[in-house]
Amino acid sequence: MPEKQSGKAMPETQIIHKAYDKVLERTGRLFDQQRKKNFVAQDRWFAGLLLCEWIAGMLLSLTVSSQLWAPVDKTVISQFPVATLLGSAIIAFPIFMAVKFPGTGFTRHSIAIAQMLMSGLLIQLTAGRMETHFHIFGSLAILAFYRDWRVLLTASVVTLLDQQVRGMYWPHSVYGVEYASPWRVLEHGGWITFEDLFLIRSIITSTKELWDNCQRQAELEATNVIVEAKVEERTRELRVTEERFRLLSSASPIGIVLTDASGNCLYVNRRWEDLSGILHDTCLDRGWLQCIHQEDRGNVIGRWMESIGASNEYVTEFRVEREDKAIAWLHSRVTSIGDTDGASRGYIWTFEDITERKNAEANLLMQYAITDALAAATDLSDAAPKLLQAICTNRQWKLGILWMLDTQDDVLRYEGSWCESDANLKQMVENSRRMTFGRGDGALGIPLVSGQPFIAQTPGESGLHGRMENLPERFGYMSFPVTEDDQVFGVLEFMSEEPIKTDGEFFLMLNSVATQINQFAEQMSAEMRLKDSDARIRAMLESAIDGIVTFDLSGIIELVNPAFERILGFDADDVLGKAVSEIIPGATTVDRIGDRKISTIQDVLDDLKAHNYSDRELIVRRADGILMPVEFRVSEVVLGTRNFYSGIIRDITERKEVELRVSEFYSTVSHELRTPLTSIRGALGLMEGGVVGEIPDEALELVSIARVSCDRLIRLINDILDLRKIEAGKLELKLESLDSESMVKATADSLRGMCEEYGVSIAVHVNDKRPVKGDHDRVVQILTNLVSNAVKFSGPEGKLDVRVVGGADGAVRFEVEDNGPGIPENEMHRLFGKFQQLDSSDTRAQGGTGLGLAISKALVEKHNGRIGVKSIEKKGSTFWFEIPAEF
Repeated sequence: MPEKQSGKAMPETQIIHKAYDKVLERTGRLFDQQRKKNFVAQDRWFAGLLLCEWIAGMLLSLTVSSQLWAPVDKTVISQFPVATLLGSAIIAFPIFMAVKFPGTGFTRHSIAIAQMLMSGLLIQLTAGRMETHFHIFGSLAILAFYRDWRVLLTASVVTLLDQQVRGMYWPHSVYGVEYASPWRVLEHGGWITFEDLFLIRSIITSTKELWDNCQRQAELEATNVIVEAKVEERTRELRVTEERFRLLSSASPIGIVLTDASGNCLYVNRRWEDLSGILHDTCLDRGWLQCIHQEDRGNVIGRWMESIGASNEYVTEFRVEREDKAIAWLHSRVTSIGDTDGASRGYIWTFEDITERKNAEANLLMQYAITDALAAATDLSDAAPKLLQAICTNRQWKLGILWMLDTQDDVLRYEGSWCESDANLKQMVENSRRMTFGRGDGALGIPLVSGQPFIAQTPGESGLHGRMENLPERFGYMSFPVTEDDQVFGVLEFMSEEPIKTDGEFFLMLNSVATQINQFAEQMSAEMRLKDSDARIRAMLESAIDGIVTFDLSGIIELVNPAFERILGFDADDVLGKAVSEIIPGATTVDRIGDRKISTIQDVLDDLKAHNYSDRELIVRRADGILMPVEFRVSEVVLGTRNFYSGIIRDITERKEVELRVSEFYSTVSHELRTPLTSIRGALGLMEGGVVGEIPDEALELVSIARVSCDRLIRLINDILDLRKIEAGKLELKLESLDSESMVKATADSLRGMCEEYGVSIAVHVNDKRPVKGDHDRVVQILTNLVSNAVKFSGPEGKLDVRVVGGADGAVRFEVEDNGPGIPENEMHRLFGKFQQLDSSDTRAQGGTGLGLAISKALVEKHNGRIGVKSIEKKGSTFWFEIPAEF
């Protein structure tokens, strides 16, 4: 395939140039490899040669050197030291380089220098004989084996320098004479140059031949690579094609079967194995047809044979039976592979699973039948036969019975049934009508406990012998729970001539039907309850003592009860459809009832707009013109998507008379009782202080007891009057900016005497110094009440912490914490009630009116604050209240 560059096909010329560049690159690498290999081989060869020449030089110095040098210099005894020492000095470094760094340029040149110096040494050992000079030319020739002309130049230069120096100072060691002409070096140099020219030409020629050989090898390798690449590409394409077919076949969502002309299976894909439940080896020959349902097999094979004879394409739908799986529906298409002399060579069968479509069609028809049955029925016993018939017809079952749970007796009771026209089945239905089943009782009681279907494949497992005399041999049984939100309300019972297999999809559909049955039963029950509820509500409205009225958001009255008519003296026909403000006038000549200011209907309507709730006392004019006080409570009601107001009107004439008498009683207490008590308290105080003279100790103790009791009675009266004043709305607060820190510290200081009396230590912690908006006396009253209670309940050696901290929504929080006995959780709700004291020996011993916390709660709420308590039994309590901070 042509190479691509940047996603586009490259031109042919570029491909050729690129291939040529690769060949040149490969040729260069081969050339370098061959030269490197030759350099290494020659280095090692020369290392051995130098060693041999050194040994030869030592042998030569021991044999003939002294004889050759004797005529020249009688003093020369032996050349052996020169051969040994100088020779070893010459060859040592080159041999080391050849061993450690073979193939390098420095190694080659060091060997060339050593080789030529060894030639000079041998010439010296032979006293400059001309025969030995040929060693120089031989050395140059073998150095040419390197195929590096630069090595020859190094060797030649070293030889000429050696001959020049020794020719000048020691000519006999070179030329064998006592005197040598300076021009003789040129003669030798000429011969060396002459040889170098031939050797260099030979080196260039051999190098070119080496390059050509490498180039041919590179071209051959490139050709082989191209051929192998094409072969590999073709092989890969063939493998890809084969793998693609295999993958497409194995991953195909449809089953594929390849048969010969006789219908014998040759190949099946994995999808067919999944669809048929038959493995590949079992499908071979005619085995692949064994999965077709018995009722469909003859029709499928017969029509296929007809299609083969007519050479037509064959399309059909049939069922397949699979072991341990539900029956599946397949859509099949048969296509001829090709004709030879009018005869087909084979067929390709394709199969598509249409079970879901078939089941969906059948389930849809069944669902329509069930829906129609439930829609047309008036109760569940009327709907049961029709819906059971739809289910049994869909699955070809013989009998279906619906059992519903009697919640009162916790047993299943017969509700309805359907069965085929079979006397044995009808007798079973009649027997079932008179029977009940409890939890875990037989095949019907199992789903009631487990909430899961129960399937039996034999008559013995089903337990039907008590209801059916002659059980069939081919048998299938299932009991299915009717559930909703994991609660069982009934059981569906089915029987078939074929074994019933687990089918998850059908079970889901059946569970949906069971839910419909339960919802239908609940709907029927709800309708009955609704009718009963309507009757009860109507009875409640008519028998209610208080008047009830409903009106829409615009104030138009929609409903009134008889009590409303009686209280206001209007008939329902006179008020329905009218505005509530017309029936309840907006203003009267009376401004107050007792101690409370009278509201108007407009105040009520304003409350509803702002808060969707109103609770006010009004003066209304009855139809006969009489004015009467009423309490009118109205709140918004949301009913589905509709909003309206519901109000309760109560005649409070008698209550107002009672309140008036109570108010008069409070006035009596205030004026007639508190004044003499104050005089008695003063007189007792004077007697106790000794103003009337000295009193015996026994009498003084009685006077003190009387004075303390008088104080308690005055406090009780004051608390009652304060509480009454708050309830009547007469308590006016003098709001001002209060310093939290100084107020708390002053309260604590004023109660230190009481703390010392009870043996309690008190500490003040101010973490929030923001001022609050409140009435100084009333806030101090609240603090004093909480602290004095804590002191009384802490006990000896108790500890008391008074804190000022930040509260919720920017308020300032005051806390009083003690380590007393604590308050039981079930008693806390009583703390802030009127005249409430905890009924225990500890609390009763402390006395008190039981109004302190009730007054404190009322005062805190008057300041738009909150009050509460946190307590752990046997560990202590923390009373707290919050007042908005001043901003």
